[in-house]
Amino acid sequence: MCHYHLLLKPHDMNKILVVDDCMQNRELLGFMLEEEGYAFVCAENGQQACDIALSDDAIDLILMDVSMPVMDGITATVRIKAGLATRLVPVIFVTFMDDSDLLAQCLSAGGDDFVPKPVNPTVLLAKIKAHARTQLLNRSLQQANEQLALYHEAMAREHAIVERIFERSGKRLSTRCSNLRCYTSPMSMFNGDVVLEAPSPDRGVYVLVGDFTGHGLAAAVGTLPVSEIFFRLASEQASVADFACEMNRSLVELLPGNMFCCAAIVYVDPTGQDLSLWMGGMNDVLCVSADGKRVRELPSQHMALGILSEEDFDKAAQNIRLELGERVFMYSDGVYEAENQAGEQFGSEGIKRVITRSDDDCVTRLVEAVHAFQVGDQADDLSIVEIVAGPITHQRLTSR
Repeated sequence: MCHYHLLLKPHDMNKILVVDDCMQNRELLGFMLEEEGYAFVCAENGQQACDIALSDDAIDLILMDVSMPVMDGITATVRIKAGLATRLVPVIFVTFMDDSDLLAQCLSAGGDDFVPKPVNPTVLLAKIKAHARTQLLNRSLQQANEQLALYHEAMAREHAIVERIFERSGKRLSTRCSNLRCYTSPMSMFNGDVVLEAPSPDRGVYVLVGDFTGHGLAAAVGTLPVSEIFFRLASEQASVADFACEMNRSLVELLPGNMFCCAAIVYVDPTGQDLSLWMGGMNDVLCVSADGKRVRELPSQHMALGILSEEDFDKAAQNIRLELGERVFMYSDGVYEAENQAGEQFGSEGIKRVITRSDDDCVTRLVEAVHAFQVGDQADDLSIVEIVAGPITHQRLTSR
């Protein structure tokens, strides 16, 4: 028959289940627990122990006899541990310690500790208190894990919303320019690089490759105003000088002093041969002849966007005449600064080795070459744009 005793003084442990088929043993253990103020409930066999342990969430520890009718303590422990898989409920076997094989079975069944018979009250209470401390730590860890899971869930929702905003900010077109091949890959969830294209009203094309200081969400924030300005001015047939001037003004107002955007802003006329370029802080733009034998290097002539005041900013653009079939390459630091095991950078020579081989898929081969060259995971945001000189054509996208 089961007896329940009220808690006499506060403990970290809510309730102890005492399991023994001998009434005298139950009463003896109950007396020891009662003296220390522990609440407890009793079971006469393993089946009763299972019923109580699996239905009463207040059970925090079990004192388990081994040999009992109806169901023995080892079988009961296996079932209880399986049923309480998400809770830590220590089982202390109270048994004679003269059978090593039996003790091994108790441990295999999920037993956490032993108390020898006849029971020494000092030893029993010391072990209960030790397991109570372990349970307290376990509860604290579970609470921390639950809070962390909620935090991760909230962060995932927020990241999904922000990611959607960035994605929609950079993709607003119903067409794609057939003369462009683009690749961009963030180091982390959010991209500090920005690659944008838009048709001009005269059927030419605008292209921007930007590389913000750092990477991740902090760097990606600056891409939003840049995107807004880019698509608005593209629809107005603005000059690349005006693009640069307005973007610089916006970023100076928005960004902290240690953050800026290296950028190349390009307009290619409908013939695909007259190119207007404003470039600030970017790696050299490389122009490769159709046969791959000649490379023109166009160095950056300005400071990056977001540094200089409007009075000090130079918006002058370069005008370049392209040959038919000539290919123009723009790329972010993630390409140039990729390092191998020896600490050597991929650099302009590595880029030239790839892009001077004439074929129709230089961008893919350049990405593969960078990944093969660098050690470990991608160390920076990585972006590449190729423009092929020739009559500009725009293809309508089937889905957006």
